[in-house]
Amino acid sequence: MQPKYNIPGIFIAISTGDRPQKALAVAEAWKAQNINVVAYCWDDETYDLLKEVTPYLFRGERKSFPILQNLMAKLVTGWDCMICGSDDLYPKNVSQLDDTYWRLPGKILWVNDNIHKRCITHPVITRQWYDDHKKIFDERFFHSYCDYDLFILAGRRGEIVKCFNITFEHRHYLITGEPLDALNELVEATKEDDEAKYKAKHKELGFTLGFIPTYAYS
Repeated sequence: MQPKYNIPGIFIAISTGDRPQKALAVAEAWKAQNINVVAYCWDDETYDLLKEVTPYLFRGERKSFPILQNLMAKLVTGWDCMICGSDDLYPKNVSQLDDTYWRLPGKILWVNDNIHKRCITHPVITRQWYDDHKKIFDERFFHSYCDYDLFILAGRRGEIVKCFNITFEHRHYLITGEPLDALNELVEATKEDDEAKYKAKHKELGFTLGFIPTYAYS
C-alpha cells in the first residue's frame, strides 16, 4: 500500500476491481470535472490503467465498501470534501459543488443521484464532519444498508443538508439492466444479512429522521 497523500480540495473515492474499463471511464469523467480521484483497486489491470489518471491510488485485497471508503478518507489527508463514489457513479451537474460544500461546514451533503430520492446513497462528506466523527460508515455492513445507517444517524443529529442542486448519474445495474458480474452477485448475496444488521441496530431507536433542511441555492 502506498503512503499517505496530503492534497487539499475535492475528491471522489472509488473502490473497484475486475472492471478495468468501467473504472477508467468513471475516473476520467470525474477528472474532466477537475475533481481529484482516489481509488483502491484489488486487481492489477485496473490499478495499471488508473495510474494514468490519478496518483492517489492504493492496491490491496478486496474488502467491503464501508471499510474501503473509510480507509481512503483516512489515507488521503488534507482533503476538504470527499464524495463516497463507486465505479458506476458519474458526474452530471457538479458546477455548484465547490460553492456549496464550503458553505456547509460540519455537514453531509445529500446529493441527487438520479435514482434515490428518500435516502442518501452517495454522501458528500465535508472535512469538518469527518474530523468530528473520524470515520464515515459502520464497517459491520458489507455493502448494502451502510448508507441507510448513516442517513438515520446523521439525520437525527441534524448533520445532513439536502443539496439537489448537485446531481450525479448512478448507472446502477438494477437501472441499466446489464448482467450481474461477480461483484454484483456478491452484493446481492450479502444484502439480506446487511438488512438484518441494519434492523437489529435500529430496532430500539425506530426509524424516525430528524429535520433535514434543503440548501437554498440560487
